[in-house]
Amino acid sequence: MSYGLEIIKVLITLGAILGLFYLIIKFLQGKQGLLNQTDQIKVLERCYLNSNQTLYLIKVVDQVWLVSGTKEKLEFIKEVDLAVDSLVIEKEVGLLNLFKKGKDGFNEE
Repeated sequence: MSYGLEIIKVLITLGAILGLFYLIIKFLQGKQGLLNQTDQIKVLERCYLNSNQTLYLIKVVDQVWLVSGTKEKLEFIKEVDLAVDSLVIEKEVGLLNLFKKGKDGFNEE
């Protein structure tokens, strides 16, 4: 009996099973996205304060809300009076920018 032929059959079967799992996962991800599509509610920003507390900036229809979230509850803090479409970020403050030389962590130009 040829072991080479048996190994090829096993590899083809393994590839078919992995391909089937991949297709099932892609199909389920697509279905989940269809259920949660909305233009009325959108999370604009998340700020992690510590391991179990987060601040959310959420756009609900035409309003912007500041919400605090923990593992136990979500709490409305206040409505933020911002024009969401006109938000412009001039400079991005990131962890890497803190190590750059210059004023306020940015390279002076």
